[in-house]
Amino acid sequence: MLGEKIGEISGKVTMQRVLPNLGGDPKMETSFQATGSVLGTNIKDTGTYTTIFRPDGTQYGEGQGIMITKDGKTANKVALLFEYAVDAEGNTHSEYWEWK
Repeated sequence: MLGEKIGEISGKVTMQRVLPNLGGDPKMETSFQATGSVLGTNIKDTGTYTTIFRPDGTQYGEGQGIMITKDGKTANKVALLFEYAVDAEGNTHSEYWEWK
């Protein structure tokens, strides 16, 4: 169940490359860095994800990332739901909600 909004971050795509895909559909790898706040704590978010562009126009993605606080601790103790967007200039924006 969707809980309250717990954070928001903005950043920039730092790298993209096209990868081979045995399934045949185009596959792209994207890395990003962003900063913002989660649960009232300032964080830096760094991540990489892959996206497969399906013939029906939908996209499937998987990725990994890490959120690090100012004092170097990882922020990984909360299950959350997020919405992630990238514009044509590579600017990223994410909003996070608690998953109950």
